[in-house]
Amino acid sequence: KHAVTIYALWENRNSVNKIPEDAGFEKANSVFHKLGLPALTKSEYTQIINDLLQMECIEIEEGIIRLREWVRTTY
Repeated sequence: KHAVTIYALWENRNSVNKIPEDAGFEKANSVFHKLGLPALTKSEYTQIINDLLQMECIEIEEGIIRLREWVRTTY
C-alpha cells in the first residue's frame, strides 16, 4: 500500500515535486483501482502518509506534500 501510494504521489506531482494531500488521496485510490486493489480509506491513507513522513520520504507543510524521494519504475 505504501509503494502504490508513493508511486501515485510521484506520478501526479507538480514541477516542484508537490501535491496537495487531498489530491494525493484521490490519485492514490485511482491507482489502486487501476490495479484492481481495494481503495484506501481516509484513515489508511493518513497512516501511510504518517509512515512516509516518519521515514522522511515526504514532508508536509500546510496540507501540501513535498516528495523527497525519487520513484522509478522498471519493467
